[in-house]
Amino acid sequence: LYNDIVKFNHMASRYRKGAHYERELLSILHDRGFAVIRTAGSGGGICVPDIIGIKKGQVLAFECKAWAEEPRLRPEKLKDLIEWSAKAGGMGFVAWRHDNKWEFKDARNLKDKEKPWMNMLSFFSCFI
Repeated sequence: LYNDIVKFNHMASRYRKGAHYERELLSILHDRGFAVIRTAGSGGGICVPDIIGIKKGQVLAFECKAWAEEPRLRPEKLKDLIEWSAKAGGMGFVAWRHDNKWEFKDARNLKDKEKPWMNMLSFFSCFI
């Protein structure tokens, strides 16, 4: 029973941390003029992005990670993000929160080590 409680508390703590950073990115996007939503399916059985930002017809979908090491996505999760973004007529990104900063990478290039992560200034300069 003790191990189950410890495991539950660890999972709840990870959820709270992830949700906190998702709300942080939501606020950043909102402050830059995007219509934003944090999806209810985030982390659930239906594969949708954690956050969706829309501005003047541009649709950006984000899978958020707050890890010390460079994030990886399971192949099916990455495929789902790319497909969801294409269906929506937008672009999918992995948003990585680490070392008190955000960095972004196009989901289609996540596995390509030659394609660098973009800092926040570089990322937002690409969009209206």
